Amino acid sequence: MFANRTTAMARIKGGPLAPDITGVVRFREVYGGTWISVEVSGLPDYVPGDPPHWASWFPYS
Repeated sequence: MFANRTTAMARIKGGPLAPDITGVVRFREVYGGTWISVEVSGLPDYVPGDPPHWASWFPYS
């Protein structure tokens, strides 16, 4: 009945730490649930952090 019709939308706006972030989140009612799509721009460059403390014994690290 409402396939692919946007039923809700949220705008994304960055704050003091990342003011260039903007975007939109759309929620669409589809058969059997909800389809969520996200478009974001202005994300800062990726900076890797330290691995979690348990990573040394995790078999796939």
